[in-house]
Amino acid sequence: MADPITFIDTANKKDKNWVILGPGGGGCVHTLTINPHRPETMVVSCDMTAGYITRDGGKSWREFNLKSRQYAYAFDPHDPDTLWVGTSGLFRSRDHGDTWHLVFPDPVKLVGETRLDDECRHSFTAGDNWPGKTIHSITVDPERPGQVFIGIKKMGPGEPFDFQKPVQRKGILIYTTNNDGMSWHEVVELDAEDIYLITLDPDSPIEDRILFIFTEKAVYCVEAATGQVKTIPLPEQVRFLNHASVAAHPQTGKPIFFLVAFKELIGTHLESTLLRSFDLGKTWVDLSPGFSTLRPGGRFWISQVSACAADGRSVWAIVEPCANHEADGRPIDRYGILHSKDSGQSWNWVVLQDDFHDPDNREFGWAERDYGACWGDLTGDHQISPKGRFCWDVVASPQDPDSCWTMDFSTIYATRDAGQTWQQLVTNLHPDGSVSSRGIDVLSVYSVLFDPFDPLHFVLPVTDAGIFHSENGGRTWRHDLKGIPREWINSCYWMVFDPQVKGRAWSAWSAMHDIPRLKMFRNEFFTRDRGGICKSEDGLRSWAPSATGLPDHALCTHLVLDPSSLVDSRTIYAAVFNHGVYRSTDDGRTWTLKNQGVDRRNPFTWRLALQGDGTLYQVVVKNRLVGQEFSGAIYRSTNRAESWEVLPLPKGVDFPNDLTCDSSGRLYLACWPRREGERNIGGGAYASDDGGQTWKTIFHPEMHVYTLTVDPANQNYLYLSTFDSALFCSENRGLTWRQLEGFDFQWGQRPVPDPQHPGMLYMTTFGSTVWYGSVQTLNLQV
Repeated sequence: MADPITFIDTANKKDKNWVILGPGGGGCVHTLTINPHRPETMVVSCDMTAGYITRDGGKSWREFNLKSRQYAYAFDPHDPDTLWVGTSGLFRSRDHGDTWHLVFPDPVKLVGETRLDDECRHSFTAGDNWPGKTIHSITVDPERPGQVFIGIKKMGPGEPFDFQKPVQRKGILIYTTNNDGMSWHEVVELDAEDIYLITLDPDSPIEDRILFIFTEKAVYCVEAATGQVKTIPLPEQVRFLNHASVAAHPQTGKPIFFLVAFKELIGTHLESTLLRSFDLGKTWVDLSPGFSTLRPGGRFWISQVSACAADGRSVWAIVEPCANHEADGRPIDRYGILHSKDSGQSWNWVVLQDDFHDPDNREFGWAERDYGACWGDLTGDHQISPKGRFCWDVVASPQDPDSCWTMDFSTIYATRDAGQTWQQLVTNLHPDGSVSSRGIDVLSVYSVLFDPFDPLHFVLPVTDAGIFHSENGGRTWRHDLKGIPREWINSCYWMVFDPQVKGRAWSAWSAMHDIPRLKMFRNEFFTRDRGGICKSEDGLRSWAPSATGLPDHALCTHLVLDPSSLVDSRTIYAAVFNHGVYRSTDDGRTWTLKNQGVDRRNPFTWRLALQGDGTLYQVVVKNRLVGQEFSGAIYRSTNRAESWEVLPLPKGVDFPNDLTCDSSGRLYLACWPRREGERNIGGGAYASDDGGQTWKTIFHPEMHVYTLTVDPANQNYLYLSTFDSALFCSENRGLTWRQLEGFDFQWGQRPVPDPQHPGMLYMTTFGSTVWYGSVQTLNLQV
């Protein structure tokens, strides 16, 4: 039995004979929660749906997946091994996070599950009183085992998921159980959109709890037994709330409320502040005077607050970028983290940074080391990058007033000395400049590409962080970006090696990430973002632009090299997402647009495929610009891209996503579905044995199929990835399929058979870097 750990000993162990490879970090992490019984145990979620748990204070992490993005955690105060997680349902672990079970809805009463729209958002349909949608707050009663309160957002994002459509939310539902989740009932529905916190009045009777529920509109006082609601009065100028925290007074043990509030000063001018109450909201103190010495010449914006639950004197707050001035009067934005040791009366900077300087008391990961404080300088706040310009979350220790954690675009930091120093918890930096992961891997990877001259050298083109490559079989990773124009550097979508010249390679770059997801179809992106093609002659250690003839806003997403072309005058084809296909016949030095025969109403060329006989295919995804919607297409060229002929799509398909050729000439097409009512249609996978003239269905049209790959060692073996938390294998060219056990990440991208180890498979993902496992030993299920 092959064991992937045998030859990749720095990989992070996953369940069912999988490991996860990568440099660590690379995406937004949120909602860090500490086990008060065992402070070295923590959980954290990410924006790419996974959760992570550590039992050694962040030296190592293990990923776990629960159907959808994880929004809320709670460690049970009665049992150090019990953890509750809120996602598209309520899950619980009784064994310290090793295994998970659905609690609400009742798994016995499940009717079905759906994954709809471009993000494949998961929903349960159940026969009990489960109201649907997502859980965003969990509180376990510390005095009554088995009594739990949860907050559910009644409506989620607009339908379908689309940045151009307004968010639709219709209230917060509060549910409770007093029998450890065996049954649930609704306590109240609140007129709010966001829920920050549910806490209990500790003096209220156990059988008739008083809840305090913090939302963006108000603080509500709710009688759990009757559902009666009162709104806690706030200072007159307060217009809305942005965050909340509750801690115990160190002398009295009574709760202290802290609120981030936005107050109206003059007309519509808003400014943020912190409010504090020692008496359960009867009276409030505005803490903004304590900031006065910290904001000379500028406004002050607080976004989050977190107080030590056991000692409310220790309070931490995030300061968003806000206008200030240098000593010589020059304007500058400063931001970071403040700490108070006196319940908010006075504050000190413990993380202070600006657009030109990283904080000098924080340990770097690869993102800070490689990008620096100026990352994003070309397009300001619009540039998407792995470098955080400010913090997403700040989380005080529940017990230790000197400990705190904070998260940004790529890293988790911890302090144990009241903010004097901060250590990062996601990646290991090695003396030779390479890095390896501690277990939090949040990168989106488009493929695994192998050096024809070195079996230990392979490459990961990634979103938001450019490109990583390993020179030792995946044990550690190099992040070499030297020479890539800064305005292109966000995402590398593909790379090709020269099969005959050692060290030579070309890469495709775009400042726009996450192509071709729906959220990226915005006209301003296509007129703003840039990209191009780079060439390396030294094994990817450095790069130089190789893009003469490409347009300024060339968002390059794919490359194929004709291996029959001559060395030093290679023919290379490039997919430029917003323009079409470009060809170079001089090793990439110059490029020419080759779009004859292509419908100009849809310029979104995404992928290319080259058969051994020279036939070239291009995949054009669906045009989803508002008012310009147009079906995707497949084109074929038999004359080196001089002209193109359109091929018919399978019936009902309008969004082809990828095309694969095997050596016999058979074509496999992966398709993205569209939503009709409460079902998906037009997705799945198809095969053609006549050059794309006719197609037959080989996989479910309701599924979100990202791609299909052929095993080069045995062309009967196919691997198919979906955005539906599943990876499939066929041993008979698509006649039947079996799901590979253990792969449970929501968004799978490209399965890549390992050419050096038959039976082993790399699986790239949209947000969990690269999984690696043995196909032969995995338990395949029908």
